[in-house]
Amino acid sequence: MKTALITSKVTFIENNYSKFIELLLASGKIHYLIVLDNSTNEHVLKGLALMLAGARKTGANLIKNQLLNRHYHQQREKLAIGYNASFHEFKTVNCDEFINFVKNQSIDLIINSRTRYIYKKAILKAPTIGCINIHHGLLPDQRGTLCDLQSLYQNKDAGFTIHEMTPKLDDGRILQQQIVSKKNEIHSFIEYQKKSMELEANCCERVIDIISNKRELYGTTNTSENIIYYKTPTLKQITKIKRKIKL
Repeated sequence: MKTALITSKVTFIENNYSKFIELLLASGKIHYLIVLDNSTNEHVLKGLALMLAGARKTGANLIKNQLLNRHYHQQREKLAIGYNASFHEFKTVNCDEFINFVKNQSIDLIINSRTRYIYKKAILKAPTIGCINIHHGLLPDQRGTLCDLQSLYQNKDAGFTIHEMTPKLDDGRILQQQIVSKKNEIHSFIEYQKKSMELEANCCERVIDIISNKRELYGTTNTSENIIYYKTPTLKQITKIKRKIKL
């Protein structure tokens, strides 16, 4: 089974999400590492705004990852080659160039992580088995962005969900779910992310093995009567959150 991991060129995660990427590549289960070029100087401005709002570490990470995006890009390429994976860069998942690439390479499974791109029907149908996403929240209730941060702030269980991707955002069957922090356990978003990256890689490995054996996607129904949609916090909300959670 041919599996492709897709992530963003620039993230707000420490060392640009390198820990997760290397752990999953080291498993030998990833055949394509695909980076979506989202680099822009606006990340520097956003990072400065985050720092002024009190999210100093997160803001600094975003600035660093943008300014050093070429370094991290080269690092990822070397990692991919070292683990016998093919390395590629595209602007978006929805362009004809990428859709044709997936079809021509006969890619079976796409794993999406740390991107803000909405997959349209054409790319969702391109791989022979399908597309799955690492959603940083506990489905089916928590949907939207930065659900894990909101959970930490609200003293709730925080974690991630690997789910089937469909045209509807955060929908599709639930394949695996992992609690990273029990209620009131972790009070630093940075430390939470470090722990989460390792667990994400481990869960992805298990999911890939199951899909490889089944040759199809699987999972439980992703429905709830208690759905909450979270949006990216405003600077004012971040100032409030950082009083309880280190950012």
